Amino acid sequence: MAPPSVSSSAPRTTATTATNRTTPAPKSNSADPTAASQDAVFQAYQKMMESSPSESLTPENREQYTQAVVGQTKNAYASFMGNLGEATGKATQEKIDKKVNEYLRDHPNASLDDIKKNVKDIYSKESSSAYIFKSIIDKSMNDIMAKAKAQAEQSW
Repeated sequence: MAPPSVSSSAPRTTATTATNRTTPAPKSNSADPTAASQDAVFQAYQKMMESSPSESLTPENREQYTQAVVGQTKNAYASFMGNLGEATGKATQEKIDKKVNEYLRDHPNASLDDIKKNVKDIYSKESSSAYIFKSIIDKSMNDIMAKAKAQAEQSW
């Protein structure tokens, strides 16, 4: 089955109605063109799945859909991942990408619903894990610094 077509051209500024009037085109929820593209791919696959079974999807279809779901989930977790700091956030994202790829490799015939559910589960588990680990490290460092400060004050 051919993947749904998604126009990658610049967004329209007007749309023609049935009465041939022009009205403002629907605005995208995101100013990020990549996010808008991912949303378009995601929506196109959702519509396609309403009319055909997931068995008719090619591996390329599943990969495109997965990338769209990853993009949407990444956008949803952006502020949370930003709290992890650049290095931890990057390492966590790499772990997430690796686990998503492993899931796709291990489940080549996964339905789109299963892919979406597992991507969200992976994001939730890995980001929570990273946040807890970072919190423990930060608390430990604060405790060490407080003890060092107390020792320095006592020795004066």
